[in-house]
Amino acid sequence: MLDDTGRAEVKQLAEELGCYYISRSHNTHAKAGNLNNALQQTNGELVVVFDADFVPTTNFLERTIGFFQNNKIALLQTPQNFYNADPISRNLGLEHILNPEEEVFYRQLQPMKDGVESVICAGTSFVVRRSYLEEVGGFVTESISEDYFTGIRLSSQGYEVIYLSEKLSAGLAAESISEHIAQRLRWGRGTLQAFFIKENPLTIPNLTFKQRLAHLEGILHWFNGIPRCLFLMLPFLYSIFNIVFIQITSDEFIYIFLPCYITHLSVFRWLSFKTRSVIFSDIYSLISCFPTSYNSLKVIFNPFNTTFRVTIKGISRNYYVYNFKLALPLIICLIINLISLVVSLFSDPTTVIDFNIGTYWSLYNALIICVALLAFLDKPKPSIYDSFPLRKKIKILASNQVIYGKTLEISEEGATILVNSHNDIPAEFILQLGRLKIDIYLMEKSNNNHQDKKKLRIKFNQLTLQQHQEIIYLLYSHPQRWTSKELKLSPGELVSLRLAVTVLFNFLAILLIPKRRKQAKIMSN
Repeated sequence: MLDDTGRAEVKQLAEELGCYYISRSHNTHAKAGNLNNALQQTNGELVVVFDADFVPTTNFLERTIGFFQNNKIALLQTPQNFYNADPISRNLGLEHILNPEEEVFYRQLQPMKDGVESVICAGTSFVVRRSYLEEVGGFVTESISEDYFTGIRLSSQGYEVIYLSEKLSAGLAAESISEHIAQRLRWGRGTLQAFFIKENPLTIPNLTFKQRLAHLEGILHWFNGIPRCLFLMLPFLYSIFNIVFIQITSDEFIYIFLPCYITHLSVFRWLSFKTRSVIFSDIYSLISCFPTSYNSLKVIFNPFNTTFRVTIKGISRNYYVYNFKLALPLIICLIINLISLVVSLFSDPTTVIDFNIGTYWSLYNALIICVALLAFLDKPKPSIYDSFPLRKKIKILASNQVIYGKTLEISEEGATILVNSHNDIPAEFILQLGRLKIDIYLMEKSNNNHQDKKKLRIKFNQLTLQQHQEIIYLLYSHPQRWTSKELKLSPGELVSLRLAVTVLFNFLAILLIPKRRKQAKIMSN
């Protein structure tokens, strides 16, 4: 366990768990410095790295170290998998419909990069060969993306960086919209620092043309927000100042634009294996386009002026939080698009061209911006622990009776269970879950559809270390825990449009209907 801040409680935890504990008196070079410091005090040939919020499955080594029989392999990366919903889908109430954003990268982009030997080391859930790592001077310290550039440094020496597309760990995604965007800004800043260090994949010796091209795509990705911001402004410039960016007639719109756009929708869904929709991908990109654009330009002019900051995780709150600072650019864009829409509706389209595309463009922008603005409202999160919908058979041992049932969801601190019983359930009892017997405190109970079925919310009472480890194994780390986690089929574009409108009207209902507004206030308290 590597602790950069020398916390006594972390050292004590390491001792209780039987882990070696390594700390240092300073935190120079942040994570890279912490790892390099540990390399000097350890001697294992294979080094496995996990961020502090990641839990590996118990078969992680069995599934990974066999690849290192090939002496050319220096590093193996596995997917960075998160067990909780990202804040965008959660704030929109679509966490059970939308796939996590990182799935596109780890399911589709990383395998493609593996095909041209340009796999990106993600900083966690990877294995690296010590001898090769020491040969290239350890983890790169010049950039905050030490993982990415360490992989490039190894590749430049002729070693292979490979990808195993198998989920063998799970971590905690950012739990607020501000931390979600801050995390992306850090990734972007670290990647763009490539232009200013010797590990620049475009100039470092010994990389192939394919490798350089693949890395260039990843670097240019962080400039995508700039044209996205511009596209939000174009309808306003078109409607107010008659600046025609796209010269189009009604016939051209029907016979050229519409077929092209429909093809784009179809191909996008096909290439993503029906796991992403254009509309919600647009909403995701819209949410971060202004911060990432500003961040990218700032890095170009001053690449090393910001220190490394760890994403804050493990938070709880009983109230709503709206991030006006992040939302402000989109609020301004919404206003100017609404102005553009009104002007377009009441203007004579023949004064400019015979087809006013600005009307439709402004309307689409306004709708997408409205939905994106809702993602900046962080919902309450009463507990730091996430619940998982696991169905397990259980027994309740109470008052000389045995009651059978099943779990509906389980977390590290408690569970929701469904039991078959005509009798009252005592406030305290013993829950048997497999080989586990846990003292339980009853928090809440309610009758289900039938009188003889009761749904109970229970809290685990003073778990022993062994019991806690068993719960961790059940929730996160048994060998098949994440392999069965398949991608959800995304809704089609028309359904996505309906969902976006539904999300918007649900939020308006909370604001306008007194009863729902009152319920929202109760939740926020």
